[in-house]
Amino acid sequence: MSVDQIEEQIRQLTASDLSQFTKWFGQYLADRVSSPELDWQESADQIAELDRRTFSGIQSRSSTRHAFLKSVKSRCVMKTQEV
Repeated sequence: MSVDQIEEQIRQLTASDLSQFTKWFGQYLADRVSSPELDWQESADQIAELDRRTFSGIQSRSSTRHAFLKSVKSRCVMKTQEV
């Protein structure tokens, strides 16, 4: 599945499904950052592009977006402080 196909599927999620997805994806990103066996991490540009693609056109869900980004940021900060 291509990134464009994933993006299209995300755009079609209901508010409830988007909320569930963002919780899962936030945890997924936090786990990726904290896994010492992984030598690859998303760059700031990659995260910004993912954010742009995931949430562009979802202005009515900006509170969900804000909560998701805040959650991801806090998890990443907590995980890096543990390492």
